Amino acid sequence: MMRSMISCWCGMIALLMLCVSPLSAAVLWNEASQGDLSGDLATPTDVGMLGVGSHTVSGKSTAGRVEDLTIPEAPAYPDLDADVWKLTIPSGHYLNKIMLASYATSNPHNHTGGTGGIPGGGAFFAVQSGGQVTAVIPDGSDLLGGTLIGEMPGAQQADNVLDNLGAGLFSSAPFNVPTFSGALGAGTYTFWYQEGPMDTRYTLDFQVSTVPEPGTMAGLTIMALILIPSRLRLQRGSQR
Repeated sequence: MMRSMISCWCGMIALLMLCVSPLSAAVLWNEASQGDLSGDLATPTDVGMLGVGSHTVSGKSTAGRVEDLTIPEAPAYPDLDADVWKLTIPSGHYLNKIMLASYATSNPHNHTGGTGGIPGGGAFFAVQSGGQVTAVIPDGSDLLGGTLIGEMPGAQQADNVLDNLGAGLFSSAPFNVPTFSGALGAGTYTFWYQEGPMDTRYTLDFQVSTVPEPGTMAGLTIMALILIPSRLRLQRGSQR
C-alpha cells in the first residue's frame, strides 16, 4: 500500500512537470530561411497555433539609410523595416515566458540616434490582443503592452521579456500603453518588433504550458511531501 501511494504521488508530480515544462523546440519563423516577416501592422504574418513547449521567432529589423533628425529627441527612420506577426494560444494553454534568446546590433549607415545616442534604449517590442495592431503612434492605448528590449538591465539577452511587456515603460502620456501582469491565456496575439537607429538580429523564444501553473505544481509537491508521511503514520497505527 505504501509503495502504491508513493508511486501515485510521484506519477502525479511527473505529469504536472510535463504540463508546465517545455517539451520540445519548434521554429515558428526564421527570416533567414523563410523570408521577411510582414512589416504591415494590419496584416501580420501568421506563425500558427502554439502547443506546449518552446517556439522561436528569428528575424532582422533594419533602420534603413535615412535618419531624419528634425526632432533630435525622436529621430525618424522612414525606411525602417518592422517585423509583425500573430500567433494563437489554444484553450487551456498559457504563454508563460518570452525569452530573448539572442540579440545583436549593427550600425551600417552610421546613424547618430539623435540626442538618445547609440545604441539607444533597445528595440521596441509590443503586443496587442487580436489579429492586428490598430494602435496609431504615439497613442498606444490599443496595445496590450509595450517595452524596449535588448539593452536595458532585465530585458537583455537570456532574460524573460514578457514581464517587461506589461510593466508600463510607455504607460504615461502621450503613449498611454496599458499594463498587465502574469501569463497570457488563450487567444490570438499580434507582436510588433522594430528598431532604429540600429539594425538588429534577434530570436525570441515563446514558452507555452498547460494548466496547472508552476505555482500549483509546487503546491502539490509540498502537499505530497506532507501527506505521504502522515498517511504512513496512520497505517502504522492501524497495524498495531
